[in-house]
Amino acid sequence: MMNDLVSIIIPVFNSKNYIGDAIESAINQSYQDIEIIIVVDGSTDGSYEICKEYANQNERISIVYQENAGVSRARNIGLERANGKYVVFLDHDDVMKPELVEKSIYKAQKQDADITKFSFEMIDFIQNHSKYRVKQYFTDEYTKNDTLISKESVKNDAYVFVWDALYKVDFIKKNNICFDENYKSGGEDIVFNWECTKYSPRICFMNDVLYTHFNRQNQSLSLIFTLEYYEMKCELIDCFFTSFHGKLDEKEFNSSYTLLCLKAIGKISAKSVSNHIFSREYMKRIKKYIHHENFNVFKKMGVKKRVEYSLFVLGLYEALDIYFYALGRK
Repeated sequence: MMNDLVSIIIPVFNSKNYIGDAIESAINQSYQDIEIIIVVDGSTDGSYEICKEYANQNERISIVYQENAGVSRARNIGLERANGKYVVFLDHDDVMKPELVEKSIYKAQKQDADITKFSFEMIDFIQNHSKYRVKQYFTDEYTKNDTLISKESVKNDAYVFVWDALYKVDFIKKNNICFDENYKSGGEDIVFNWECTKYSPRICFMNDVLYTHFNRQNQSLSLIFTLEYYEMKCELIDCFFTSFHGKLDEKEFNSSYTLLCLKAIGKISAKSVSNHIFSREYMKRIKKYIHHENFNVFKKMGVKKRVEYSLFVLGLYEALDIYFYALGRK
C-alpha cells in the first residue's frame, strides 16, 4: 500500500529565484515513490532552463512547456500526465516538508480518503518585513463529505487552497474534475475544491504542518488588489450559490453563504479604496449579496463592519480612508 506512486505537479512561471528550492523539496521527500511533473507556463526569466537542469539529473522529473496560459491550464496538463494513484500540487515558490508525502499518504490510505488536507505554515513578505502564521485544521478525524462547504470549513479556509492536500487521482479523473481556466486572478483553487465536493468525496484532515507557503509582494496573485481581483470574489459567491443552493441543508447553506459574503467584504483594502478602483457594476453586485432577502448578511455584521460597508457602498472613499487610518489599517 505505502508504495503507491504519488505525482507532484509544479506549475512554473518566472520564478528563477525560488523554483530550485521548490524542486529540491520535492526531490528530498522521505517517501521516494514519486514522479515530479513540471509544467513551465511560458517563463522568460530562465526558470525553464533551471527546471531542465534538474530533469537531466533526476529521472523522476518530467517537463512540459506551454505558451503562457495560466496556472489552471498548467495544472490541468499536469493532471492529464499524472501516473500516480495520488497527486499533490506544489507552487513554484513554496516548499514541502520532507515528510509531506509519507505522512499524508499514510493518512489517506488509513482512512481511504479521496482528499487528505494537511496543515501548513504561511510566511508573508511585504515591504521587507515578514510575518509567520500557521494554519492548523480543526480536526484530525475523518469528516463528512460536506466539510469543504460547511460554515466551520469556510471559517477555517479549508476550501481555499489545493497545495495543502493529497488528492486521489482516480476520484478526480472519474468525475472529470479539472481547474476552471477562466479564473485568471485567483479563485481557481476554491472552485476546484467545490467541484470535488459535488461528488461526495471522503475527506480527512491532519494537524501535521507539512507545507510552507510564501506570500511574496508582486509574486502572489492573492496580494494584488485589482478590480479583477474583487470581481473574482463576486464570481466565487455566484459559483457557490449556483453550485449548492437547494442541495445543502438550508441552515448550513445560509451560514456558509453569509460567511463567504463577509469574507469578500473583508478583503476591501485601504489601498484599493484610495485608488477608487471599484466599478458601479461591482457595487451593485456587492449590495445584492449583502441585502439578499433570504440571508440578511447586513444584519449579521458587527458595528465596525457595518460602518465600513456603508461608507464603501455610498462611495465616501475619503471618509473610509480616514476610518481605516483610525483603525490602524493604513
